[in-house]
Amino acid sequence: MAASLLVGSGHARAQETSNPAVDAIFADLTKPGSPGCALGIYRGGKIIYTKGYGLANVEGNVPIIPQTVFDVGSISKQFTAASILLLEKQGKLRLDDDVRKYIPELPDYSHEAQKITILHLLNHTSGLRDYVSLFLLAGIHYDNVTTDDDALGIIVRQKGLNFSPGSDWKYTGSGYLFALSDCEARERENAEGFCSRKYLSTAGNDALAVSQRSYLAHSESRASLRTGGERGL
Repeated sequence: MAASLLVGSGHARAQETSNPAVDAIFADLTKPGSPGCALGIYRGGKIIYTKGYGLANVEGNVPIIPQTVFDVGSISKQFTAASILLLEKQGKLRLDDDVRKYIPELPDYSHEAQKITILHLLNHTSGLRDYVSLFLLAGIHYDNVTTDDDALGIIVRQKGLNFSPGSDWKYTGSGYLFALSDCEARERENAEGFCSRKYLSTAGNDALAVSQRSYLAHSESRASLRTGGERGL
């Protein structure tokens, strides 16, 4: 959940004439009805060759092109962590802050465990139950379109944790959903605006964007095989 980084290769113009030796490697992705990939070859500080192979949307028969935007899901967690560390450097929050300072609707688990801190969220040591697993237990399929509010709602209804914060490690997307919410609460700005302003615009790539899951429905310009795309921060 939270947000996902959408990545395209539109920040540089590259050679788009056919290269048979390279294209032969991806020949199996050019078969009718095949999903595929976007290729970019980077050398000497420049993208020297780009090409799309296969389909971005199999149902809609939409081809992948070099400018196709992909949802990279949890790879984008690094941007959430970087945002939190930037706010800490600016003195706007502390890694040992209680998460409930920014998300007061989260139950107070202090009667059975120590407080959950922002650092716990980033390190996957919070003990929070993973929202994707909770959705599946509730009969909500992973392919369904859901929102941040849906995820927050199912997390805060939990009466307990998987373990006391800091006592164990277990991967959970819930921690990064809350970390992103902390960032938004502190900055009074949504994730898309904050990340675009702090990172993506300075990277000189207008094909990068932060998006929410409800935004990732079938599209002719986005790679998606589902009714809703992944959310990964």
